Amino acid sequence: MNLLNKWLAFTVICVLKALMDVANFIIPHNTGFFSLTTGWIDMWHISWWLILVIIGFKFTWNKNNWQRSILQLCAFGVIAFVVQIFLYNFLFKI
Repeated sequence: MNLLNKWLAFTVICVLKALMDVANFIIPHNTGFFSLTTGWIDMWHISWWLILVIIGFKFTWNKNNWQRSILQLCAFGVIAFVVQIFLYNFLFKI
């Protein structure tokens, strides 16, 4: 798998996450840590961000070049944030 496929695959994962948020959060839900809420500090969001971190580590981690791995992981974080904000907030919550 070359570098472009890795970046494109992560972007697609983030697009699917944004679509999942649309399906879950357009309709109001109960509040609380173990329910789906519109906030960022609940079990659903924490679990999903941990999944993205795990996926990012699987894509990037190279013990021989950990500095580059950290930079790539940060770039994946920026991609996830931008895709989420753009698709969910600007396209679906209009």
